[in-house]
Amino acid sequence: MADRHCGRASPTPDLIQFILLILSVFEWSREETLMTQPPYRRKLIEVALPLDAINAASAREKSIRHGHPSTLHLWWARRPLAACRAVILATLLPDPADPACPPEFRARAAEALRFRFGGRRLEEPEELRRALLDFVAELAARADCDVLLDVNNIHVSAHNHGFAVDDYLAAIPPGRVGELHLAGHARVAVDGEVLLIDDHASAVIPEVWALYERTLAVIGPRPTLVEWDNDIPPLATLMAERAAAQERLDRRVIHARAA
Repeated sequence: MADRHCGRASPTPDLIQFILLILSVFEWSREETLMTQPPYRRKLIEVALPLDAINAASAREKSIRHGHPSTLHLWWARRPLAACRAVILATLLPDPADPACPPEFRARAAEALRFRFGGRRLEEPEELRRALLDFVAELAARADCDVLLDVNNIHVSAHNHGFAVDDYLAAIPPGRVGELHLAGHARVAVDGEVLLIDDHASAVIPEVWALYERTLAVIGPRPTLVEWDNDIPPLATLMAERAAAQERLDRRVIHARAA
């Protein structure tokens, strides 16, 4: 991982609390998979969802024309990201009013929600459930998410679909890009045409290195990950790829500081 601090804002205390809360849910789920008969614990989504708030956030998201991930890339079976965020969170969180809900979760959730109630700790499970549903609604409305920009994917998609990479880069709001990825790809003949497949099984090619340098010039220095997941080579080869990324990133950092 080639990395440089990019001056991004630190997570707010309430966000940190909820990250810890969700991680604790994952830990309980992992422990329960080791049990022969894990207890059934009702999830928040089985009780209720703030549908009005989710629908409003989804409608607002559709009206955004710049700076949102959905404006950068089209995918099959598109769903509003606002609805996805809300549903995923409500699926992860246990219902605090369920008798089988772990007391540790209630305590952690009550602590995480204190900032919303002037420091008052929520003791009643029903009150805690309502507060969690309010937070799910708020999460649906928060479209403030960053973009992981895969430079190799830009090259692959531009070749396969025939668009100009410079136009693609120009449409990306630099402030939304939090991380860059690099990788190798394969060339496959299909019906007489050559398609590029993002397979993470080879070195980054010169054309992608050149595109990475152009991306750094447009977006600015960003933490960079070189992916190599298949046909993994000796460590020395991986370190050479990392060094190549770091060298280009360092040059851009020096240039940015001198500007």
